[in-house]
Amino acid sequence: MTKNIDFIDSPYGFFLFPHGKTSGAISFGNKIQEFDRQEQNTFYWNDYFLNHPKPWKKCESFFEMPLSDFQQSLPQKKFTTSQKLAFHIKLKDIFSFEKIHPETEKVFPIYKNMYEFYFQKIQNLELKKAVPFGKFEFPYESFNDLSNPVNLIPFEEFMNFILRMIQLFIQKMRPDFYLYGHWNFAQQEFYIGCSPEFLFEKNKKDLYSCAIAGTFLKSEFAEKTVPFKKIREEHEITRDEIKKILNQFAKFEKQNEIIVEHELFTHLKTNFKFKLENTLHIDDLIKKLHPSPALGCFPKNKLLEQTAERLFYSRQYYGAPFGFFGKKTLFIGLIRGIYLNQKKLIVYCGGGITSQSQIQEEWKEILAKLQSVIS
Repeated sequence: MTKNIDFIDSPYGFFLFPHGKTSGAISFGNKIQEFDRQEQNTFYWNDYFLNHPKPWKKCESFFEMPLSDFQQSLPQKKFTTSQKLAFHIKLKDIFSFEKIHPETEKVFPIYKNMYEFYFQKIQNLELKKAVPFGKFEFPYESFNDLSNPVNLIPFEEFMNFILRMIQLFIQKMRPDFYLYGHWNFAQQEFYIGCSPEFLFEKNKKDLYSCAIAGTFLKSEFAEKTVPFKKIREEHEITRDEIKKILNQFAKFEKQNEIIVEHELFTHLKTNFKFKLENTLHIDDLIKKLHPSPALGCFPKNKLLEQTAERLFYSRQYYGAPFGFFGKKTLFIGLIRGIYLNQKKLIVYCGGGITSQSQIQEEWKEILAKLQSVIS
């Protein structure tokens, strides 16, 4: 029987759901408690550089269930015809070609500089892999009430928007992807996405993880221009490092390599299974594993990434670890999503580069990932 999870009146919330029948979780309420170590029925919310001293968050309500149950139990908010029309007009306005094309033209020079910054480090043998990214911003002034002196989105409209975006992103879900989100009305912030970046899952003594790295566009496959050497190099760097880290926490049991399909591109993915022999402290695993080569530099170089942050873009939560600790523990990387604040929607898109990379091909991948989020 599906639980009643009417979160539409709650100003704070988190959710994370795998595709299929395995369980995810949602937590929501009128306030958030914060902890510096894992607590039962909490979500982990931290930035990419793990700067928050109390990243574990607890709301009044916490439910674990599969995505299908979550979808069936979504609040049946009644939208009038005019509200539906206004919602679609706003999304159409935000993601119109007239706005997307100038934004990509604006972002490319900054992305190019970041790419060259990292690629030089790879050529100098300081790095083997890095992940430059673009930050695409789409204003939506029509959401704001200009008569409001602090320019806040009204609560009902804010929550209606969240509900509709959840419904839209559920439609984007596919095998091996994870629906995630966080809203904070007080800060007028909302994050939502469908990430393929599975970090780890702990279920009793079983520990699962994966390496997902190496992407090619389906258009490249059709044109027989797939850069197989670069893709294999990128995947093997990520696979070997993640396996090495997890071996410090558990006993390796098995692995298998698969292909993850999207309409526009394909990822290489190696799944791992380990067996825990000792107590696992989630915070310790996060600090060791993050950022994996799938999301950051290899070898790890926090100082270099912070320098890039000052020179190019602030990444905030892009690529950060996100998950929950309940009956089981599940964590992903925050990619393939949108960030909403009072004035704009922001989409971050990145991709791994190695010594075999070509900037034109990497930029095509960035644009395909952008299209997958906003289409």
